[in-house]
Amino acid sequence: MAKSYYKTIKGIRYDRHMIEVAEEAVSGQGDGRISMDDAQKLFESIIDGNRVTEVENRTLEYLRENFRFTKPADEWLTQELEKWWLEKGISPDKFGKKEKPETTSIEHLSKVQEKDTDSSQVSSEPVKRSPAVSADQTVIKDVYQGQETAGNKSKASALKFIIPIFLLIAIIAFYILRPGAVIKEASLVDLEPKPEVSDQEVNKSLVESKEPKSQPQTKVPETAPIESPPDYRTLIIQTLEEDLGDRLLANQVQFDKETLMLMFHSPVSHYKSGSSNMDLDLKNVLTSVFPGLVEILVTFDQAKIEIIFHGHSSSKWIGAKNQDEAYQKNLKLSEVRANTTLEYCRGLPEMDKYSEWLAGQLKSVGHSSSKPVMSDDGKEDQDRSRRITLSIGVNERK
Repeated sequence: MAKSYYKTIKGIRYDRHMIEVAEEAVSGQGDGRISMDDAQKLFESIIDGNRVTEVENRTLEYLRENFRFTKPADEWLTQELEKWWLEKGISPDKFGKKEKPETTSIEHLSKVQEKDTDSSQVSSEPVKRSPAVSADQTVIKDVYQGQETAGNKSKASALKFIIPIFLLIAIIAFYILRPGAVIKEASLVDLEPKPEVSDQEVNKSLVESKEPKSQPQTKVPETAPIESPPDYRTLIIQTLEEDLGDRLLANQVQFDKETLMLMFHSPVSHYKSGSSNMDLDLKNVLTSVFPGLVEILVTFDQAKIEIIFHGHSSSKWIGAKNQDEAYQKNLKLSEVRANTTLEYCRGLPEMDKYSEWLAGQLKSVGHSSSKPVMSDDGKEDQDRSRRITLSIGVNERK
């Protein structure tokens, strides 16, 4: 059976093929870094569908944080993605990034000058860069290539005058709000006119405010951030609907998201009266659906998964003296039906590679006639009550 398109790591889904390309690149004969050739393969994997999905964008960010790139490979991949996104007319907010206004700061210009000075020196040191292309990065690239527009130049000139003003305001605010300053409550006396302060006194105050002040330091105990556990139940529901939804629909299998129950609908009974042998239609449905279900659930390593087979029966039992006797006999029969179905699914050829995992995940339970299927007139439908259902239990590991 084909592998799932996604690879789940710590409850988060990533593009499986992109991760496999990166893993293959660092496991070869090289120095453990992603080279230019590897970056080209990774670029082809990203744009293979002529679009970049949120999962691919998240995977690219994961690769930059967990794999090492050579500097030429990293710069080439970033430039190719920028050109491809611009050709497609895709804005940064398509990938979960809010677009920033195009501004040029003094810090940006200084970085560009440093980059221009060192551009002739090729380094093999790995670098990490953000995969998202922001408007600031586009401006820096234009300056580096000597293509800065007249509008950006005027903005940079304006910033040279604005920044000193903000620094002066910050110094005055620090002097007023510094520790030890006394703030009086408003009163009628405070409303009286105050004598004007001369420029000499203001300058003296600014000089004093720049002098370092010794402040008592209070040691704050360091605490590790508490990371909330992922919602495995929601992740499983989303993955089942995306990867298995079409197959469930084709086999007339209903998936209840509230109970995580799979119900196999059939116009006839799954079992003959008093028998635990499944009919051929039910076997075909289980053969089609169960391997795909296991392939998805096995990826959630951090959650304690249970696959429970539920056996059901009608309330009828030929030869029973009363309802209690019929219920007890049907209880044993429903337990046998559940266990027989479990063994059939575990014995499918596709389950050989999951045999160790399945050993602790499968359960069976019989319900007798406690959960009958009712017809439209409110009466028990005895044929459809003889059935099997399957549920998924999710308990986070502690």
